[in-house]
Amino acid sequence: MSILILQFMVTFGIVSLFVFEPNVNAWMRGFKGGATDPDYLAGRTQAFLDPKIYFVILAGIAALLLTVMIYTWESLRRKTPQNLILLLVLTVVYGVLVGSISAFFRYDN
Repeated sequence: MSILILQFMVTFGIVSLFVFEPNVNAWMRGFKGGATDPDYLAGRTQAFLDPKIYFVILAGIAALLLTVMIYTWESLRRKTPQNLILLLVLTVVYGVLVGSISAFFRYDN
């Protein structure tokens, strides 16, 4: 298997955890009742004041820093164990970023 396929599988697994696991989804949304909260259904919640939104911002900053680190630090991306570890960390961070953003969207069964 190629590295890219493994990255897709790890990212898909993390996003699936955030979207389809009810406890993780409710924790990420951070509202009182999650998707069943009447204030949430009426659109009266202020999601950007919730501390969980900082989780998304932190994941975005980490993804940006890791991407810049891989792009600019040639000694990191040329040595075999370090580049694979950094690529794994970057894949997990991107999976958490995409998963945490995806948790805010509702899906129909």
